[in-house]
Amino acid sequence: MQNEHHRADALEANPERGHRGDFLKITVTMPAKMLGDLKTLGLRRRARGEKDTDISSLVREAVIVLLRNEG
Repeated sequence: MQNEHHRADALEANPERGHRGDFLKITVTMPAKMLGDLKTLGLRRRARGEKDTDISSLVREAVIVLLRNEG
């Protein structure tokens, strides 16, 4: 289990474009409210001038947090 935790720590949710060669496309089903909340969060981030405001980036960040907490 400890080894899995270290692997999650090594993951980078949103590397620079051109460094995503090992990424795979997936489909995720979620409630409309959850998607709406993610869009709102992305818009708030964009208004603050932050990067990685798209839904995919936000979901990848959340998965990293989950893996680190549960790993």
